[in-house]
Amino acid sequence: MIMALRMKVENVFVIGRRTVFAGELQADAAVIQSVACVLEVDGERVSEFVIEGEVQTGSPYRDLWTTTEINVDLQTVCDRDAWLISM
Repeated sequence: MIMALRMKVENVFVIGRRTVFAGELQADAAVIQSVACVLEVDGERVSEFVIEGEVQTGSPYRDLWTTTEINVDLQTVCDRDAWLISM
């Protein structure tokens, strides 16, 4: 079964070896586990990786993480129209 998700990325940060994406999430699952995703910035595909899980922070946003090194400027992602979309 392929999990469908779409997140408007509002923040990106690194904790240890994890890159964490925070934002408003639309998903067909209550808990996000392993799912292949693409990161789009201003409508352009900039990276593909696997989201490995979700961090429960109690904040209004949901946080998804990956251990894949993301080859984009994280501040640029925060300042532009960035979306995390399942493949």
